[in-house]
Amino acid sequence: MLGPNPRTANVVKAAVNYDIIHAMQAIGESLTLVESEGVDANEFVELLRSTLFAGIVYTSYGDIIANRRYHPAGFDIALGLKDLGLAEDIAAAAGVELPTAEALRGVFEEALADPELHDADWSAIAEITRRRLARD
Repeated sequence: MLGPNPRTANVVKAAVNYDIIHAMQAIGESLTLVESEGVDANEFVELLRSTLFAGIVYTSYGDIIANRRYHPAGFDIALGLKDLGLAEDIAAAAGVELPTAEALRGVFEEALADPELHDADWSAIAEITRRRLARD
């Protein structure tokens, strides 16, 4: 389907994980937004999954993020950062700009440096946005 070149499979895997990272960050940001107005996180995630975002990423990670169930990690933050780096490397080699990659890298690095999050599931990057709201 995607061709016989093994490199293509690696590029596709990196691109898929890059999309997942964006989805998790989007969930974290939108939850932070609605929670700031008193909306229940689980009710919001249910709205997402029952309307436009019924896919597995929003269904499974939405639930994890809403309930802050980041342990045990299914895929940890260090691995997520590694995959983000792979996407960045592939993009750089191809001369492709990934405008959001730098911001995502900052979120991953902040989560990785946090003793409560460093060994958590990669979806715990959502906590960085939540914590930034609490600091402001």
